Amino acid sequence: MYLEEGCTLHPQEEGSEEIKADVEVPWDTLNVTVAEITYGGRVTDIWDKRAIASIMRKYFIPELIDGDYKFSESGKYYAPETDLEGVREYITSLPTEDPPEVFGLDDNADTTFQQKETRLLLESVVTSSGMGGGDGGGSNQDEEIIQLAEIILERLPKPFDNRNGHHETFKKDAKGSMNSLGVFLSQELVRFNGLIQAIEISLRELIKAIKGIVVMSGDLESMLAALLFQRVPKQWEDAGYPCLKPLNSWIEDFFERLEFMDDWLRQGPRISYWLPGFFFPQGFMTAVKQTYSRNYKIAVDTLMVGCEFLEMDWGDLEESPKDGVYIHGLFMEGGRFDRDDLKLDVSFPKELFDTIPAIWLVPVKTEEYDIGTKYRCPLYKTSTRAGTLSTTGHSTNFVVALDVPTDKEQDFWIRRGCAMLCMLDD
Repeated sequence: MYLEEGCTLHPQEEGSEEIKADVEVPWDTLNVTVAEITYGGRVTDIWDKRAIASIMRKYFIPELIDGDYKFSESGKYYAPETDLEGVREYITSLPTEDPPEVFGLDDNADTTFQQKETRLLLESVVTSSGMGGGDGGGSNQDEEIIQLAEIILERLPKPFDNRNGHHETFKKDAKGSMNSLGVFLSQELVRFNGLIQAIEISLRELIKAIKGIVVMSGDLESMLAALLFQRVPKQWEDAGYPCLKPLNSWIEDFFERLEFMDDWLRQGPRISYWLPGFFFPQGFMTAVKQTYSRNYKIAVDTLMVGCEFLEMDWGDLEESPKDGVYIHGLFMEGGRFDRDDLKLDVSFPKELFDTIPAIWLVPVKTEEYDIGTKYRCPLYKTSTRAGTLSTTGHSTNFVVALDVPTDKEQDFWIRRGCAMLCMLDD
């Protein structure tokens, strides 16, 4: 029998079937072995690794060997001190469906799960139903699609032109270099111009195909089906940004983005920036650090993005900050920001998302930064929180981690899946 170093084996007493040992349980080793190797070794996303480690810390702790330790607040889940038959009876008594509390989630998580299951079911039904339409319905559907396409084309602006920019938008420094936010804007406008062109070309071709002027290709037929079922055509998704909204909401969101970008281009830098409106918000974070780096002659790779949550919305801001920028438009899932106490708090029942007030982003030196009593909250573009793994080790759907003040431990919020989102699904 193998014993850890320092363990003492007591001689077996006559008539006893147990062997007692004074064992010092290696809790840290267990957590590392199970969380970071057994499970974590199969995971690439660092935030998923963090979640796994947090869940394991709930089970591999010294309190586990105490008879009164419970795995959940209700007390239904615990490690019974009984024989094999007693363990079987205990397992049989557990609920058929595990409540959210088992994983450290709140009751809103169950609502979110049910909504996603319903959405998946409906999408499967739509996908398997085909074009449909019924007898005599094709003509009406074609007319509706043509009308929709013409409305979108009428609203489409001309491609953005940097020559129409405000004198402050692409302002250059003494060395002749364009300011970092101006560089970021010019890159974003190129992406938006590509999407505008993709939408315009595809819609005009679809109208011609419906009218019989050109052949209805496979791509155009797929686009027609997507528009009929209120889905974003693949041609637009490929040229666009991650978004889970249905077609009507996607269209309005798209034109809202164009309006914001046009205002920034023509009217100059904004008092507050609508972070969800960008193709590549990660690049915006880099531009903010570069601006600070140039102003204070600090190496950009020694900086990180710090933040301060304000109690007001962006519309109440009167001027830009001296350093850094204000951002707005974010949502929180798994928690809410209490504007009175200016700290993270539990969500209200049946309120799945919370609107975040304006946030002041200001770069700080990494070596001088103290997280203190804050929760490192990841920010994602969409609610799926998944994407392609990038060279940075993060998912391409991940934007940045922002530290939110809290009076609770990190593990509490990690297990609740608390994160911020750039946009909702609706």
